[in-house]
Amino acid sequence: MQRPPGIRANSVIRILLLALIISSAILVIGCKNDRFGEVWKMGFRGDYEGILETHLIASQGKRTVYSTDRPGKISTMSDLWLQDECIEVLEAFATDDAAKSLFAIAEQNAASDDSYYNSFPILAAIRTEKRFVAAKLFELCDSESAPLRYAGAAGLGEIGSQDLDRSISKLCKMTDDNEATVRIQAIKSLGQMGARDIDLGHEVLDCILSHATESNVGVRSSVAVALGSLGIPDTFGIVEGMLEDSSYQVRGAAIEALGSFAEDRALPHLKALARTKNVTLRCAVVRALARFSSPDAADILVALVDDPEGHVPQPDGSLLEILAIEVSPVDPLIDGVLMKLLRDPAASVRSQAILTLGDSRPEESRKTVKSMLSDPDPDVRKEGVQALNTAIFSNDELAQLLSVAARDTDIGPRIEAAMKLRKISVDGADEILVKLARDSNLYVRRQAYRALFKHNPDALRKIVLQ
Repeated sequence: MQRPPGIRANSVIRILLLALIISSAILVIGCKNDRFGEVWKMGFRGDYEGILETHLIASQGKRTVYSTDRPGKISTMSDLWLQDECIEVLEAFATDDAAKSLFAIAEQNAASDDSYYNSFPILAAIRTEKRFVAAKLFELCDSESAPLRYAGAAGLGEIGSQDLDRSISKLCKMTDDNEATVRIQAIKSLGQMGARDIDLGHEVLDCILSHATESNVGVRSSVAVALGSLGIPDTFGIVEGMLEDSSYQVRGAAIEALGSFAEDRALPHLKALARTKNVTLRCAVVRALARFSSPDAADILVALVDDPEGHVPQPDGSLLEILAIEVSPVDPLIDGVLMKLLRDPAASVRSQAILTLGDSRPEESRKTVKSMLSDPDPDVRKEGVQALNTAIFSNDELAQLLSVAARDTDIGPRIEAAMKLRKISVDGADEILVKLARDSNLYVRRQAYRALFKHNPDALRKIVLQ
């Protein structure tokens, strides 16, 4: 027997109400278990001890993840995202106590499996621009802990001009450290410092070159990186010789270093290496060639657009993604390269090409972005959001497009919308970010918190303290 219409209507209403209750419950539960929001709450309350404790628990607590290098196997790792949020919040508040807490995190890391990440809190502490930071870095360099010495060396390379003579002396001494990771970072930091001043570059050169033939591959690679940073013409022959190193890691660093010289004598090497079977080395060739401005270099880059392994994932992106990022949009010789990348089947390549083109080809870029934003594939829509920029869209257009992305059914575009609003300012950004900060997804909220703190800290305070 058929049910009366009123009964069917009541059933539909009950179902809708139940769905609303369930979705509201999910949102409430999600917010109560908002580990990232809790860290921001501690920041607003000045509870830096609480943040340190949270970081320690995150570094010790293990969660199961599927291994990327061993298909079918599972392993455990610490919650790096929560650790990262602790560092983010401390840097954002940037008080003296927050900066000191960042050094305390480095000490926590030194005693854990995550010691490799020691430089992250140290570099964040440097960005707080507190006066005591330099003195703390020198203390780290003298630590008995190798991870802390590594972090200290990384920090000295960043602060540069503060107590310059002492920094150079300390880093040169650290290039003879008994731990290879410390030697590697000390050499790279000397290169960083020397790149800022040509006289200083010559001053640190001998110290760097004394490690050019060391047995450790990482150390030899760091020498190539440092020589590339310095770009001293007289060292071209040394870098050229490193192209014959037995390690592809060293050869890759040497290839990229050739780009810093941007001299015609480097082109024959790069042209030959563009045909090497190792795609990682071809990626290095792209980075080197992007620093040239000559027909010969452009011809090699044009040929690489059709590389058969152009979409093979690499640690820093595929070859074509790197090509789209590195090439110059104002060089007429490679204009065709970017236009071809703008039509590439990979959304990530198109996105990077749009950002690199800037206002060079606004109509083509706008058309491509709008097509990506309306694509049925959420990953393509996410890349479309990433490609949004002020060079091709007005403030009102960006606000509208980001508002739509913030309501996307998939979390990818919503996360990307929050990340984009951290980089640019548009009318209505606060309203969009407040909605994203109340999103049902933890990782959307995470990015929204970061962006909202930049735009409107008081609005974020109300959300996390409610």
